[in-house]
Amino acid sequence: MTAAGPSIVEAPVTAVAAAETPVPPARRPRSARQEHYLPTLDGWRAVAIGLVMWGHALPSVRQLYGPRVAARFSLLWDGGITGVQIFFGISGLLICTRLLDAYHAADGRLSLKTFYIRRAHRILPPAIVTLLVLALLGLFGVITIAPRDLIVTACLGANYARGLSGYVAHFWSLAMEEHFYLLFPPLLALAGVRRTMWIAAILAVAVAAWRQLDGTMGLTIEHLPPVWQRTDGACDGLLWGCVAAILFHRAAAPEWFRRRLTPIVFIAMLGAFVAATIVRPESVGMRLALTTLRALLVAPMLLATLCHPRSLAGRALKLRPMRWVGRMSYSLYLWQQLFLAHSGTWTPLLAWAQRWPINLACAFAAAGASYYLIERPFIREGYRATSGQKQGEPR
Repeated sequence: MTAAGPSIVEAPVTAVAAAETPVPPARRPRSARQEHYLPTLDGWRAVAIGLVMWGHALPSVRQLYGPRVAARFSLLWDGGITGVQIFFGISGLLICTRLLDAYHAADGRLSLKTFYIRRAHRILPPAIVTLLVLALLGLFGVITIAPRDLIVTACLGANYARGLSGYVAHFWSLAMEEHFYLLFPPLLALAGVRRTMWIAAILAVAVAAWRQLDGTMGLTIEHLPPVWQRTDGACDGLLWGCVAAILFHRAAAPEWFRRRLTPIVFIAMLGAFVAATIVRPESVGMRLALTTLRALLVAPMLLATLCHPRSLAGRALKLRPMRWVGRMSYSLYLWQQLFLAHSGTWTPLLAWAQRWPINLACAFAAAGASYYLIERPFIREGYRATSGQKQGEPR
């Protein structure tokens, strides 16, 4: 999910790390992942997963307290899609920057093998375990979920299938990120950095235009999900993150961005982003236009806090609880749907775990087990499996 995408502890981002943290004094050597750890972006992950879980938890709040009470807290009802858009921006920025570091370190030769081994170790094990648990719960009648839903989800088709169970519906954003992982690294390896930047920018504009056109005129066939849920109509946030990464990776770029993305500019962008989230126009075209605006704002907001880590926003994002939640955001995204029952998929056998606020505690407990017992060991194994490989190799 980064809908949920990989944790930033993986990202060796040279230029970004230089802007985020001053050079420390001489001390014990640190690993590459520790050296380039960016707590500000972990804080952004916490914000994103918080928006997703809040949007998904409102039905359980309404179920317990009634619609009148829930209405008081529904200002960010669209928090789910807004949080996912933040995740997309983070993933595009970090994955592209990581690829750029490897690309330049190897003089233009990019090891896609190393990238995909680490991605597979990072993304697949928690997702597979989640699907296996859902399959077992369905087999024993605890939840209702069709085998077709599990198969489509496992094949990365959740964002091109209608009518999926609410327990796997959130995999649409993970499928989109997987499509991005499959397509963008080969593009960078084949086209080079400069051409890739222009291709990504043109594609981002084309995706936004197609989303606006299809959403207002209904051009696609009926059995497909809404355009804002499909890769062809929602990957512009990922692409803008890539464009920002390429621009920021240039030698003088961090200082150039630092002078222009000041805290005042960040506040203005944040205000526009919040307004685009809470405003609910009746026109479908206007709602899609606000979606495009949010996708455009995420990347510069991320860069603003990276360039000014000691600003109020930067310090808030680096608070320890924020960083902890951000590191677990992927597992939280995977597991929250089972307990928050966003799509109204409450079940009698899980009623005790799907009531607010017990469902929130259960989501964190399941995510914690996934993070510490599955994610972290497999991330380490992925780095061990590629530690002897060079980042660059002939194409």
